[in-house]
Amino acid sequence: MYNRKRNRRVIRILERILIRISVTLSIVTIGVLYWGGKNIEALEKIEENSKIDKDYIYAEREPLEVCVKEYIDSLPIPEEGINEDINIKYKKEKYMEYTEEDIEFLAQTMFAEEEEFLSMLEQNPKIVERVFKLAGSVVIHRADNNYRGATTIQEVVFSKGQYANRTLEKVTEGQEIPDIVYEWAEELLENGAIGPNNLIYQSETLQGNRYEVIGNQYFGTEPSYAE
Repeated sequence: MYNRKRNRRVIRILERILIRISVTLSIVTIGVLYWGGKNIEALEKIEENSKIDKDYIYAEREPLEVCVKEYIDSLPIPEEGINEDINIKYKKEKYMEYTEEDIEFLAQTMFAEEEEFLSMLEQNPKIVERVFKLAGSVVIHRADNNYRGATTIQEVVFSKGQYANRTLEKVTEGQEIPDIVYEWAEELLENGAIGPNNLIYQSETLQGNRYEVIGNQYFGTEPSYAE
């Protein structure tokens, strides 16, 4: 009799233990399924974001060539067909007194702003020359217009808020610049800036009235400085 009671007590204890183990396993299983699902969602999100980032980076690698091609395609075609200089002509306006220092500062600024275009020099030399000369012309036009109180090349470059810090650092430290950029800078100082007198904006976003867009470079005019 004693053994039977003892056995029933042991059985009840074992049953309780098994119930607790079963409940615990159920809770653990539910938790694993829940957090496992969350982890899968997180991994899928990371993978999706990674793909988006890769697509974005890939898209950012070649916008310049694509935009330049669109720019070339948008140029007017003369009746006799496309000529070698793709119908781009530079306007000579006036002679400017300048020094070697002016050439240096202008070339340094042009190179700091448009260096990435040089990778296309062999394929599209006139386009590259155009974008460099437009960037240099903005500096000259600002000096001519006493923009924000600046009257010289140096004052324009270093006036507060006119150029990004990375550009100022490059100009201040000095860069290895191809001779062609110095030639373009001197031509601008010798023959005058290209574009209208109120062409004073150059940025990766549109400022003022749109004058010309080449690649990621927007060149804009300011009506208040119009001749």
